[in-house]
Amino acid sequence: MSNRKIYRKIAKENKINLCEVKQAMQSALDYAFRNPNNPSIIKAYQNQVPRKGEVPTPDEFIKYAVQKLRNETYLIVRFIPYRKKVFTITANTFFLI
Repeated sequence: MSNRKIYRKIAKENKINLCEVKQAMQSALDYAFRNPNNPSIIKAYQNQVPRKGEVPTPDEFIKYAVQKLRNETYLIVRFIPYRKKVFTITANTFFLI
């Protein structure tokens, strides 16, 4: 499954458009990776995510999540978009990968 198909599925499940999905994911990633109050265990997990910059892009994060799902049985990621809507990516979202 391509990233585009993943974005479409998330958008459909949460009744938002593709642009909102990417913006919400980037906003959540920015917040999570730039939060100075993260405990060291959170930072250790974040450091496992390959990325070119300080914060991963949604595409970089999806690539990482797909690789983790191939090796793990359970992963849930919750994103809180800027419009106060919450959507969740579960293993089911990536099931066909």
